[in-house]
Amino acid sequence: MAMDLLVTAGSILVAGTVSAVDVHAPIGPGARGLAALPTTEVTLALGDGDVLQFLLPGDNGQAHHIVGVLPLEPGQPWQAELVQGSRGWTPRGLGAGLLPLFEPDRYLLNAVQYRPGQLPLTFVLEEPGSADLGLEATEAVLLDSMAAWTDVGCATFAFEYGGRVPEAGVFDNYVAWEDDDWTFDPAIAGLTSTRFGDFEDEEFIAVGADVVFNGVHFEWVDGPGNVYATPATVGARSIVTHEFGHVTGMGHEMMVLPATMFGGYFGGDWQGTLAGDDRRGLCANYPSGEPDCEVDEDCADVDGSERICIAIDGVNVCEERRDRQGDFCSLFDINCADTCVITDTTTGGEGYCTFECGSDLGCGDGWLCDSVELKVPLHEATVCVPDPDWEEPTPGGDDDDSADDDQGEGCGGCTNGSSAALLLFMPAGFRRYRKREQGR
Repeated sequence: MAMDLLVTAGSILVAGTVSAVDVHAPIGPGARGLAALPTTEVTLALGDGDVLQFLLPGDNGQAHHIVGVLPLEPGQPWQAELVQGSRGWTPRGLGAGLLPLFEPDRYLLNAVQYRPGQLPLTFVLEEPGSADLGLEATEAVLLDSMAAWTDVGCATFAFEYGGRVPEAGVFDNYVAWEDDDWTFDPAIAGLTSTRFGDFEDEEFIAVGADVVFNGVHFEWVDGPGNVYATPATVGARSIVTHEFGHVTGMGHEMMVLPATMFGGYFGGDWQGTLAGDDRRGLCANYPSGEPDCEVDEDCADVDGSERICIAIDGVNVCEERRDRQGDFCSLFDINCADTCVITDTTTGGEGYCTFECGSDLGCGDGWLCDSVELKVPLHEATVCVPDPDWEEPTPGGDDDDSADDDQGEGCGGCTNGSSAALLLFMPAGFRRYRKREQGR
């Protein structure tokens, strides 16, 4: 079969349009782990009549959803990095290799929702916690991450800490670190497994969850991480808070780079605090009927970060302030409103914030709309880049005020375009997914 594809180390990279989605039953009785899940066979039309089929874990977002694997629908354009598995082609990292070539909805949910009678959702910490962090530091990170999702004014969801246990019971919701043996994909730092069962005479209701973290392939730190270091380090607050988001029913954010639920982690610790989209998603899943805030001052006590009160889809939430066009960013320090262009492509340690642009979206004085080197292959988005021929107006000249005004906006009126996800959704990061666990 002739196909236009990019061959990478042990994988292929393709882009096409979904033409068919077929869900298949689990392999058979007695299957455990991922084998106990249904599988979804996806047919991707590649152009010129060529097609490629690959498998997804889960049932494509029906009764049991795999966090990190977005439901695919016919007609959607996707890019897929595929590896050869025992049953055929499958996306790298059990879904991490999928990249939508369209603008997905913000604050995606994963079809998990707890009923009021189940809340607060109590979790215990299985001793000894993270070997890297130590038990007390592990517990402190856990408490802060649970509080981040509990203290959202427009949501009714709440976590409760049940203390430390030597070994979690069958029906406990627990958090544990695997420091000796990690049986899942080594590129996965955290795994959230949701248990389903009967609740108040309803079937297929989430009744609890377990969260385990990979202490074998990553070094855990209470601070900024760096997945390019040797060994790779991860910021505990970012990863733990992300996984607790999956527990609440949040899926992977594809649009807002600084969001806790963004579907990739490169380093840093900025994902340890909830973005406005994270808070808005929780409020969509568990609406309290009240706003998260009325004025900026209402956000003063939220996790110690500088925040403003803004409306997202008609609900006021406390949003983090974002860096402006031209401000510094890197793979380890991203607080851009839209996109970070990496100028140091060797280490990823230097870049600048910018925006996706087009013929109808200006970039402001001193900037051009152009392509950049660091972008996911097959994606042709252009962004605002510095104009090398730009000269600052003479102080006191006619253009002085207008230059300040233009730079102040600096494409700030642009919407959060798809470049935010597409530019930095790179294989160098790692992703997370959720599986349905049998017998718990």
